[in-house]
Amino acid sequence: MKEDKSLRILVVDDHEMFREQVCALLRSQPGFEVICEAANGLEGVSRAAELQPDVVVLDISMPSLGGIEAAGRIHRFAPKSQIVFLSQHNSETIAQTALAAGALAYVTKSSASDDLIRAVKAVSEGKKFVSKLTRWQAFCKCQHQKRRSWSVTFPYRCHRTDNLKIGVRFASRWQPCSWHAGNLRNHREIGAQNASPER
Repeated sequence: MKEDKSLRILVVDDHEMFREQVCALLRSQPGFEVICEAANGLEGVSRAAELQPDVVVLDISMPSLGGIEAAGRIHRFAPKSQIVFLSQHNSETIAQTALAAGALAYVTKSSASDDLIRAVKAVSEGKKFVSKLTRWQAFCKCQHQKRRSWSVTFPYRCHRTDNLKIGVRFASRWQPCSWHAGNLRNHREIGAQNASPER
């Protein structure tokens, strides 16, 4: 049955510690299955072509092949795979370029603990999702470049309930990779204690 089918996810990021925490966060979500990891763009393209994942979580700045170029190749070899960019860059220009490359979502690493799960869910439904620091101008510019009408999911301005449960306030500017990984680990561990089983 369709409801029982797991969402198959490929994670591509060259920072091993951060990638492991992203995978752990995704695996903590019911219905998500991380089927493979890749450490650079070339490997990501190869794994996407081989495995045909439902969603590819893709870093932008990587050795061998950058994420934006990798996204173009992934679209050729795995046309049904939806792409979520996960980037340290809070730049509207970079977000615009990423969306124009065919990605449905752009999530900043500083907001990954709040936004990544929601972004993956959104793209699995064919919707766009953009982290709040890049959402308005990047989306509006991209919207004018495309004739197609998109349904868009934006993060709420304040996640008061989530913050009370998790007890963490997330920074609005880029932080080192180890900081991102620590936030994802805290979110996964503390969030698991507060999670209630879905009916």
